[in-house]
Amino acid sequence: MVERALDSGKVVFLTETEVKRIFGDKFVKGITVLKKGKERNFAVAGVFIEIGSLPAKQIIVACGEGAKAILSAFEYLSKLQ
Repeated sequence: MVERALDSGKVVFLTETEVKRIFGDKFVKGITVLKKGKERNFAVAGVFIEIGSLPAKQIIVACGEGAKAILSAFEYLSKLQ
């Protein structure tokens, strides 16, 4: 998945950086990051921050969130009848 994201040309990976600021009105418009003592601004439409977890942990969380969503949908539909 990492290779697909890199190859898309739509994703930028910023490693070993510190996010100093996320700015925008109702939606994210940009970020300021700090890397090796230098601040740099990026115009962005969204932000995904990942701090050193293993992909296997993310899969487990995604499965749990999916299970919660389907149970919520089932409960909602049951109340409509």
